[in-house]
Amino acid sequence: MTTMTVLWISYLSLVNIGQTFMRFQWDQLLLETGFLSIFVSPLSSSKWAGPRSIIAMELVRWLMFRLMFASGVVKLTSGCPLWWSLNALPVHYESQCLPTRPAWWLYQLPKCVHQFSVIMTFVIEIALPFLFYAPFKQLRRIAAYGQVLLMLMIIITGNYNFFNILTIVLALSVVDEELFLPVKPLSGCNHVGLISAVSVGSLGIIVHYLFPMTISDDWSVQFEIGFSYSQFVDFVYYATIASILLGGCSVVLAIWKQIFEYSSYGRNFIFSVFAMLLFLLSLPSYSTINTEVHQSIWPELHKLSDKVSSFNIVGSYGLFRRMTGADGRPELILEGADKLGGPWQELEFKFKPGNVRKPNKFTAYLQPRLDWQMWFAALSDYQHNPWLISLVYRILIGEKEVYRLMDMESFSDFSPAKPPKYVRGRLYTYRYAPIRNDTIAFPDIWWEREIVSEYFQPLSADDGFLLAYLKRIQVIGNDDVPPRNIFLSGFLDLIWLYMQLEVGGVTLLMWGYFCVLLYIVYFCVSLTYR
Repeated sequence: MTTMTVLWISYLSLVNIGQTFMRFQWDQLLLETGFLSIFVSPLSSSKWAGPRSIIAMELVRWLMFRLMFASGVVKLTSGCPLWWSLNALPVHYESQCLPTRPAWWLYQLPKCVHQFSVIMTFVIEIALPFLFYAPFKQLRRIAAYGQVLLMLMIIITGNYNFFNILTIVLALSVVDEELFLPVKPLSGCNHVGLISAVSVGSLGIIVHYLFPMTISDDWSVQFEIGFSYSQFVDFVYYATIASILLGGCSVVLAIWKQIFEYSSYGRNFIFSVFAMLLFLLSLPSYSTINTEVHQSIWPELHKLSDKVSSFNIVGSYGLFRRMTGADGRPELILEGADKLGGPWQELEFKFKPGNVRKPNKFTAYLQPRLDWQMWFAALSDYQHNPWLISLVYRILIGEKEVYRLMDMESFSDFSPAKPPKYVRGRLYTYRYAPIRNDTIAFPDIWWEREIVSEYFQPLSADDGFLLAYLKRIQVIGNDDVPPRNIFLSGFLDLIWLYMQLEVGGVTLLMWGYFCVLLYIVYFCVSLTYR
């Protein structure tokens, strides 16, 4: 419990310091999961099956439900035409922040396969989460395995840091049998298996009704949505209310169970009140998926939720709300030169698309946050991304830490010792190159691109506009504040020096994953023989 508390406080501090670069939904998800893990984890190895673990795991299940159900609902409530036409996946494969190589291959699949995949996404994210609360473990496993399958497909086609792994862990937590009262099937037949089979079959019939399929004369298959926007909004209204009642009753049931099974009534009561408070605090953010339900939440609960929002103990989720890049992927390319007249050389990054011949990479175990922010910058302008001008300035003055985040091997003319005199930004539209029979496995050209506009004018380190802009956003012109804790400052400097080694950061990260895996194996074995 102490370890999880320290980890949660440390990551919360990192998120607050990182600001724009640490404001992703999976950072929020990790903080909320980490906060619940404080109460799931035992005070000692001999006190695992205590009231904290049972009640907190119920909150973990509620978190998993909110994450997936909201992510599915917002795709349709946003009114995005690509989701409503079931044509969002090809655009997603092409325009997501950091696609992988398999994304290029999957992009080439027939239209009907993409449409069917979108339908399955809706089923997994909107329908299956309700099975998290099913009384039979077979149904809960179907719901959990569906989420695992979806996360594995996302891992294959895109780089989303630890989000997919964390979601898989949350999904598997809902099949914990200790969260449910034992169900004894009647003798003579397997009622549980029969009910599970009927439930899955009924779901298939409903899906066929909601997403009718047509086959044309040329045997091409076409899917479409068989309900209107207003009908779906009505469904979301009732489903949101039903899910809140379902989640609340499950938390109350877990509390009731603990009160009668554990003798420490005082500690049970205190933690039960705290658990109900956490559940109630999640309602304002969760209910944003439906305006009518959101407005009906008690106003004082909204105020309390706003007051604790800085601690990130509850969050609002809704991944891939709208698809961007329907007409091609917007991509910001930085170029450097020693003269205004050129020649200009592209300043490439390690992971984001740039060189049309460079294949996409896997970065599943980490998140190149600078590459990610470059994707967001391409969707707007530099006025909405002040960090970008700061990045350009640091490239111009040859800051080593910034150059280490870039693919220096691709621009041999420049280095921290010899930075470019000028840097400019240009906006391109990227599209996947069409498939060629002779290069289907390993194409020579992965992207096709065309210039759209100049993103910002050429800038130099002594440019008056650049210096004035940086002073206005307080990047330069401020006196350095001396550290108050010399020992802590020196310790952090040592960590920073190690992380700057060529393989130091990745090695440390992988050893961390390995140690966590060993601890999980040890803990599972200890539970087995206890």
